[in-house]
Amino acid sequence: MSRSTGLTLLALFLGGCGQCAFEQLVTGTVVDQDGQPVAGAVLRTCPGENCTAAPTDRPCDQVVADDAGAFELTVPSCAPVGGQCELRPILVSAADCLDAEIQTAIDPGLLSIELVCH
Repeated sequence: MSRSTGLTLLALFLGGCGQCAFEQLVTGTVVDQDGQPVAGAVLRTCPGENCTAAPTDRPCDQVVADDAGAFELTVPSCAPVGGQCELRPILVSAADCLDAEIQTAIDPGLLSIELVCH
């Protein structure tokens, strides 16, 4: 088991639902429907988006994909309404592309996010 997975599982065990207090570094690339990188895509994660907002929530975290479409974003956890602790959704937007909302798994590995662009 990796160190980050162990810390995540420990946070889940100690925190329980409603006490979600962990985060995960998510890395990957944003591409269009033809597999071409989407440079400048904006990826953000904010409290309260499909999650129960908590007083300890951090403000929105946001990054911009580089020229190769690569990104690295620290995604905090949340407790979805009526659910168990998970990572916040990632909202992705780029010029001339449809916005997307990505729900990642805990310890997602390398993500490839495909946007539909015109």
